[in-house]
Amino acid sequence: NNGTVNGVLGVCVPNTEQGKKGFIDYWIATDHVGEVGEDLLTMEVPASKWVIFEVHGPMPDAMQNTWKQIYSEWFPSNPYEPAGTAELEVYPEEDAYSPDSYSEIWIPIK
Repeated sequence: NNGTVNGVLGVCVPNTEQGKKGFIDYWIATDHVGEVGEDLLTMEVPASKWVIFEVHGPMPDAMQNTWKQIYSEWFPSNPYEPAGTAELEVYPEEDAYSPDSYSEIWIPIK
């Protein structure tokens, strides 16, 4: 993890394959610059305008509840739309199950 985004990433990628629309591929990843071993997969996330949501509380409930709020409350009340590219869950290096846990959800918007 030597890129600009620190921590472990949960990368939610819309699946565009026939018959799989509405599903996502979920990658566990890090932001890395440089050579990658041939047994690892890579993905380029396009430059975007991002909205970043704070997630407070233990996993998995805090993350799931925040996703629900984003799509049921935030998007309907704002002029933005999801860009339709990879969305990120950013987990800093700490105990994700702690009541004081902090993480983020990054969503590219248009």
